Amino acid sequence: MPTANNRPAMALAFLGYARQYHRAAEQLFDQFRDLYHPVYFLYFHTVELALKAFLLSLDVRPKMGHKLTELYDECRKNGLVIGPEDQFQIGNIVSLLESGNKHNSFRYMVKTSRVLPSCSWAREVVGELMQAVARHLKVDLNENPVPGVAVRFDLVWGKLTLGK
Repeated sequence: MPTANNRPAMALAFLGYARQYHRAAEQLFDQFRDLYHPVYFLYFHTVELALKAFLLSLDVRPKMGHKLTELYDECRKNGLVIGPEDQFQIGNIVSLLESGNKHNSFRYMVKTSRVLPSCSWAREVVGELMQAVARHLKVDLNENPVPGVAVRFDLVWGKLTLGK
Protein backbone atom coordinates (compact mmCIF):
# COMPACT_ATOMS: atom_id res chain seq x y z
CA MET A 1 0.00 0.00 0.00
CA PRO A 2 1.22 3.55 -0.56
CA THR A 3 3.40 5.35 1.92
CA ALA A 4 2.52 8.82 3.20
CA ASN A 5 4.95 10.62 0.91
CA ASN A 6 3.60 9.16 -2.35
CA ARG A 7 -0.16 9.22 -1.70
CA PRO A 8 -0.90 12.20 -4.01
CA ALA A 9 0.84 10.35 -6.86
CA MET A 10 -1.05 7.18 -5.99
CA ALA A 11 -4.35 9.09 -5.93
CA LEU A 12 -3.70 10.26 -9.49
CA ALA A 13 -2.63 6.76 -10.52
CA PHE A 14 -5.83 5.28 -9.09
CA LEU A 15 -7.89 7.93 -10.88
CA GLY A 16 -6.02 7.15 -14.11
CA TYR A 17 -6.92 3.47 -13.74
CA ALA A 18 -10.52 4.35 -12.90
CA ARG A 19 -10.62 6.46 -16.06
CA GLN A 20 -9.46 3.51 -18.15
CA TYR A 21 -12.14 1.20 -16.75
CA HIS A 22 -14.75 3.94 -17.15
CA ARG A 23 -13.80 4.57 -20.77
CA ALA A 24 -13.95 0.83 -21.50
CA ALA A 25 -17.42 0.63 -19.93
CA GLU A 26 -18.55 3.62 -21.96
CA GLN A 27 -17.32 2.02 -25.18
CA LEU A 28 -19.12 -1.25 -24.41
CA PHE A 29 -22.33 0.38 -23.14
CA ASP A 30 -24.16 0.19 -26.48
CA GLN A 31 -23.44 -3.55 -26.68
CA PHE A 32 -24.85 -4.12 -23.20
CA ARG A 33 -27.22 -6.93 -24.21
CA ASP A 34 -24.29 -9.04 -25.41
CA LEU A 35 -21.74 -7.88 -22.82
CA TYR A 36 -23.86 -7.68 -19.68
CA HIS A 37 -21.36 -8.87 -17.08
CA PRO A 38 -18.27 -7.07 -18.40
CA VAL A 39 -20.09 -3.72 -18.47
CA TYR A 40 -21.23 -4.07 -14.86
CA PHE A 41 -17.77 -5.25 -13.82
CA LEU A 42 -16.16 -2.21 -15.47
CA TYR A 43 -18.55 0.19 -13.70
CA PHE A 44 -17.98 -1.64 -10.39
CA HIS A 45 -14.21 -1.38 -10.73
CA THR A 46 -14.42 2.25 -11.85
CA VAL A 47 -16.30 3.10 -8.64
CA GLU A 48 -13.83 1.20 -6.46
CA LEU A 49 -10.78 2.90 -7.96
CA ALA A 50 -12.35 6.38 -7.97
CA LEU A 51 -13.32 6.10 -4.30
CA LYS A 52 -9.84 4.89 -3.39
CA ALA A 53 -8.32 7.79 -5.37
CA PHE A 54 -10.43 10.23 -3.37
CA LEU A 55 -9.30 8.74 -0.05
CA LEU A 56 -5.65 8.62 -1.08
CA SER A 57 -5.79 12.28 -2.06
CA LEU A 58 -6.72 13.10 1.53
CA ASP A 59 -3.93 10.96 2.96
CA VAL A 60 -6.51 8.40 4.14
CA ARG A 61 -5.43 4.82 3.59
CA PRO A 62 -8.33 2.88 2.00
CA LYS A 63 -9.12 -0.56 3.37
CA MET A 64 -8.00 -3.49 1.28
CA GLY A 65 -10.78 -5.31 -0.51
CA HIS A 66 -13.73 -4.55 -2.72
CA LYS A 67 -16.44 -3.35 -0.33
CA LEU A 68 -17.86 -0.39 -2.20
CA THR A 69 -20.31 0.58 0.55
CA GLU A 70 -17.52 0.83 3.14
CA LEU A 71 -15.35 2.85 0.74
CA TYR A 72 -18.23 5.18 -0.09
CA ASP A 73 -19.09 5.68 3.60
CA GLU A 74 -15.44 6.53 4.32
CA CYS A 75 -15.41 8.98 1.39
CA ARG A 76 -18.61 10.66 2.61
CA LYS A 77 -17.14 11.02 6.10
CA ASN A 78 -14.16 12.72 4.45
CA GLY A 79 -16.24 15.18 2.45
CA LEU A 80 -17.06 13.54 -0.88
CA VAL A 81 -20.16 15.19 -2.33
CA ILE A 82 -21.38 14.41 -5.79
CA GLY A 83 -24.73 16.14 -5.80
CA PRO A 84 -27.77 17.04 -3.71
CA GLU A 85 -29.21 13.52 -3.98
CA ASP A 86 -26.07 11.54 -3.11
CA GLN A 87 -27.80 9.04 -0.85
CA PHE A 88 -30.38 8.20 -3.49
CA GLN A 89 -28.05 8.24 -6.47
CA ILE A 90 -24.46 7.22 -5.76
CA GLY A 91 -25.38 5.56 -2.45
CA ASN A 92 -27.88 3.27 -4.18
CA ILE A 93 -25.61 2.58 -7.15
CA VAL A 94 -22.75 1.66 -4.81
CA SER A 95 -24.99 -0.63 -2.80
CA LEU A 96 -26.55 -2.29 -5.85
CA LEU A 97 -23.21 -2.80 -7.62
CA GLU A 98 -21.70 -4.31 -4.47
CA SER A 99 -24.62 -6.67 -3.88
CA GLY A 100 -24.70 -7.53 -7.59
CA ASN A 101 -21.06 -8.56 -7.46
CA LYS A 102 -21.48 -10.84 -4.44
CA HIS A 103 -19.17 -13.84 -4.84
CA ASN A 104 -17.46 -11.95 -7.72
CA SER A 105 -20.49 -12.69 -9.89
CA PHE A 106 -19.56 -10.04 -12.46
CA ARG A 107 -16.47 -12.16 -13.19
CA TYR A 108 -17.62 -15.70 -12.45
CA MET A 109 -20.75 -17.73 -13.04
CA VAL A 110 -22.68 -18.13 -9.79
CA LYS A 111 -26.19 -19.43 -9.27
CA THR A 112 -27.21 -16.73 -6.80
CA SER A 113 -29.93 -14.33 -7.97
CA ARG A 114 -29.25 -10.63 -7.50
CA VAL A 115 -30.63 -7.13 -7.81
CA LEU A 116 -28.80 -4.65 -10.06
CA PRO A 117 -29.23 -1.02 -11.06
CA SER A 118 -30.23 -0.42 -14.65
CA CYS A 119 -27.11 -0.07 -16.73
CA SER A 120 -28.12 3.41 -17.91
CA TRP A 121 -28.59 4.57 -14.29
CA ALA A 122 -25.21 3.09 -13.31
CA ARG A 123 -23.63 4.81 -16.31
CA GLU A 124 -25.06 8.20 -15.37
CA VAL A 125 -24.08 8.07 -11.71
CA VAL A 126 -20.63 6.54 -12.23
CA GLY A 127 -19.93 9.37 -14.70
CA GLU A 128 -20.94 11.90 -12.04
CA LEU A 129 -18.68 10.19 -9.49
CA MET A 130 -15.74 10.33 -11.89
CA GLN A 131 -16.32 14.04 -12.50
CA ALA A 132 -16.57 14.75 -8.76
CA VAL A 133 -13.33 12.93 -7.94
CA ALA A 134 -11.56 14.56 -10.90
CA ARG A 135 -12.68 18.02 -9.72
CA HIS A 136 -11.44 17.18 -6.23
CA LEU A 137 -8.04 16.16 -7.65
CA LYS A 138 -8.05 19.13 -10.05
CA VAL A 139 -7.77 16.85 -13.08
CA ASP A 140 -9.32 17.10 -16.53
CA LEU A 141 -10.47 13.58 -17.45
CA ASN A 142 -10.19 14.46 -21.13
CA GLU A 143 -6.40 14.70 -20.86
CA ASN A 144 -4.65 11.55 -21.97
CA PRO A 145 -3.10 10.23 -19.83
CA VAL A 146 -4.35 11.67 -16.56
CA PRO A 147 -1.44 13.87 -15.40
CA GLY A 148 0.69 12.84 -12.49
CA VAL A 149 4.02 11.23 -11.74
CA ALA A 150 5.03 7.71 -12.63
CA VAL A 151 4.42 5.26 -9.81
CA ARG A 152 5.72 2.21 -11.68
CA PHE A 153 7.21 1.06 -14.96
CA ASP A 154 5.62 -1.65 -17.12
CA LEU A 155 7.84 -3.48 -19.59
CA VAL A 156 5.77 -5.20 -22.28
CA TRP A 157 7.34 -7.83 -24.53
CA GLY A 158 6.00 -8.80 -27.91
CA LYS A 159 6.24 -12.12 -29.68
CA LEU A 160 9.80 -12.88 -30.70
CA THR A 161 10.33 -13.86 -34.31
CA LEU A 162 13.39 -15.22 -36.00
CA GLY A 163 14.81 -13.13 -38.81
CA LYS A 164 15.57 -14.56 -42.27
